[in-house]
Amino acid sequence: AELFEQISQGKYEWEATFDALSDGIFIFDQHGILRRINQVAAVFEGVEASELIGRRCCTLLQGAEGEDCRVAQVMRTGKAVTFELIPKRLSRPVLVTMSPLTNSQGRLFSLDDGSRRRSGPLNVAPGAVCVVRDLSELRAAEAVAREQRSFLIKLIEHANDAIFTVSPDGRFIWFNEQLVTLSGCSREEIFGSDYRRFIPPEDKKLAVEKFTRALEGHAQTTEMHAIRKTGEARLLLITYTPIYDEGRVTSVLAIARDITEQRLTSERAAQADKLRALGQLASGVAHNFNNILAAVLGHAQLIKRDCRDERTLERIDIIEQAALDGAQTVKRIQGFGQQQNESVDAVDLNSLVEDSTNLTRARWWDDAQARGLHYEVEVDLGPVPPVSGSASDIREVFVNIILNALDAMPQGGALRISTEATGSMVRTHFSDSGIGMSREVSGRIFEPFFTTKGAGGTGLGLAVSYSIIERHGGRIAARSNPGQGSTFTVTLPAGAAAIQVANGDETAHIHSASILVIDDDQRVREALADMLTSVGHRVEQAGSGREGLARLETDQFNLVFTDLSTPEMEGWALASEIRRRWPSVKIVLTSGFAVTPEDITENEPFVDRVIFKPICLEDINATISQLLSEPEKVLAFGSSQPRINVN
Repeated sequence: AELFEQISQGKYEWEATFDALSDGIFIFDQHGILRRINQVAAVFEGVEASELIGRRCCTLLQGAEGEDCRVAQVMRTGKAVTFELIPKRLSRPVLVTMSPLTNSQGRLFSLDDGSRRRSGPLNVAPGAVCVVRDLSELRAAEAVAREQRSFLIKLIEHANDAIFTVSPDGRFIWFNEQLVTLSGCSREEIFGSDYRRFIPPEDKKLAVEKFTRALEGHAQTTEMHAIRKTGEARLLLITYTPIYDEGRVTSVLAIARDITEQRLTSERAAQADKLRALGQLASGVAHNFNNILAAVLGHAQLIKRDCRDERTLERIDIIEQAALDGAQTVKRIQGFGQQQNESVDAVDLNSLVEDSTNLTRARWWDDAQARGLHYEVEVDLGPVPPVSGSASDIREVFVNIILNALDAMPQGGALRISTEATGSMVRTHFSDSGIGMSREVSGRIFEPFFTTKGAGGTGLGLAVSYSIIERHGGRIAARSNPGQGSTFTVTLPAGAAAIQVANGDETAHIHSASILVIDDDQRVREALADMLTSVGHRVEQAGSGREGLARLETDQFNLVFTDLSTPEMEGWALASEIRRRWPSVKIVLTSGFAVTPEDITENEPFVDRVIFKPICLEDINATISQLLSEPEKVLAFGSSQPRINVN
């Protein structure tokens, strides 16, 4: 009874386990008749298990049988087989494993119709077990894995960064297509080669140090230069990450990003910030200096007008010329802050190149021959559209670059100047055969006050040139190597002039007028008042905007000269108030600061003229003559700066 109970319990546990299996189990006898089947297998067939017992193998798992019965084949050969198939009824893949029946000693046994077991050596297996596993989830997972792998491969191959692995001895093991593009070499040339072949000598020590640290298990990030097959140097941001296998570093994964253009952009932005800060400082200095020059020039011209002594007149001429030269210096200083007021026109760069070479001819031809030197200047001008800008400013840049090129060739040499149009941009190249520059020097040449000429240089020439080209919406860049000369490239946007320059000077007869001069600087105010009085005008003075309005309320004036930066009320606001209350009064704005055309356009209804300090007597006469003789209002600069029609 106990033995029967144990057998019954074991049978129950075995059947429970048999039915709980996730794989379908079919057990066939030596005739291919199904003797046992679990619940999962019945689900595969879509009927109850009791309905399947006694059916032949060929009627089950349709699609498993080919020309020969595989169950019979397994029993005949005694060898297990495994294969995949898609049963017609299931329409999803399954894995089928068929094995012959054996006892615990590996001998074959059979189940007869009466379920009595007999064992012993048999030539044919007495039965077979068929295990069926649903592969749909596995195949779905494999499909997802393949998709992700394909995505990862595409991501790596089409990444903007060069991604590669390097062996401990520094050889390339694997790399993506971007490394091929970055290096300029073919895959065959890169594979198996040493990564140090692309590192310039000055950076090899750093590269080896970072790579060694990565092999020790420490991730590294650094910047270094790499040399392309063409010899071009590129700046890279490289990250080294150690790759582990069974606890030790077997290779290094590297990601290299080309940051050359990004660094150049950053340096240009930093350069622009420096120039902007310098310009803000220079703007205040220029304003005060202009006021000083206005007083000096004004009184000098008044003395010159009344003086008859020849020796005194000669000295006055020197003072006047010095004041005018000072005004030009202020004009250059204002260029740092992008505050120069220049005419904008359609500029022919080819003509400017010819002008610049002619202006410097005395240096590269006459002076060079006198010193026994020979300079060969070649000009190759291509068809280029005009650019919008100031011809004098751009000419100044070209002359400065040519003179610098001559300085870089102290024993003589060749200078080639060429122009070309590329899309919407026009480029002018200046290539010399001089001594060249190191990377450190070429990176600082556009900094204010940086010079390689010692006490003979100010360090402002290229800084001013940089500011001028930036103000024109262009770019100036230098490429050089020691002993291999330098190439400066000036790039400017093509386009027609947006502002037309007014032609001709006003020479109409000067009428006597009643004029109010408003300026907080007494020296400038008195100098201007004296100049106006000297040509027959009645003049009153005011030291602030509110004082000027009070004078206008008590007296009548034909014309008002007001400074831009007046106390208590800014010049534009003062002009607006005068225009509102006394619309017939002509208004002339004077300024030691530079004024942009945008400011003038915005305030066009309020002022009739803008004149920049220092003011010449001729400017005053021409301005007053036109304002008092013409009823219409034409807004323009005074003759000390180019006149501009903003309409």
